[in-house]
Amino acid sequence: MKYAKVAGIMLAAGNSQRMGEDKLSLAIGDTTIGSASLRNALASQLDQVFIVVQENDPLHWMTEEVKWQKAKYQVVRNAQAYQGQSYSIRAGVEQVQKSSFDGALIMLADQPFLQVSIINELIHIYNEEIPFIAAQYAGVTQPPILFNSFLFERLLTLQGDQGAKAIVKSMKNNGYIMKCDDRKSFYDIDTKDDYRWAKKWQEQL
Repeated sequence: MKYAKVAGIMLAAGNSQRMGEDKLSLAIGDTTIGSASLRNALASQLDQVFIVVQENDPLHWMTEEVKWQKAKYQVVRNAQAYQGQSYSIRAGVEQVQKSSFDGALIMLADQPFLQVSIINELIHIYNEEIPFIAAQYAGVTQPPILFNSFLFERLLTLQGDQGAKAIVKSMKNNGYIMKCDDRKSFYDIDTKDDYRWAKKWQEQL
């Protein structure tokens, strides 16, 4: 069966303010937080992954394991990342628009436990008439979220620190919500306490 042609937009341009250091470079198992998240995206059925980073990011968080898969990803350097998440989303969407993708899956670089199967299921659900397909855990809708190409222009209107969830909220009755029961998949790491819990979970795998 032929599935939709979907690009991933991985948001990796945050300043890690709450962590106090570059969280994507922190070790998790045999890799880093950022590379674990990217590894899952690259292992999925996404056709291409656009990784939006700060303009001067040295990419130390990217391990050799993911670097060699450069045929499937593109680094997008965003000089306006400091102005808020919307600027990273817009930078990613602008790159996606240069090719004929049916949709774009917005995902976070600090969700190292996101299951590949969840990414693939979102792609499989895609329908050209559905505006978005969003994952939901415990009643909370959150990334990853797949947006149909006809919403790309609307994503480009986001301002400041608005995330893609702002569009989902405004169109909640029109999209598709995929309920999930894997808590770890939606665990994003923002603080040192988050990181401690993540390491404990990783040790149990």
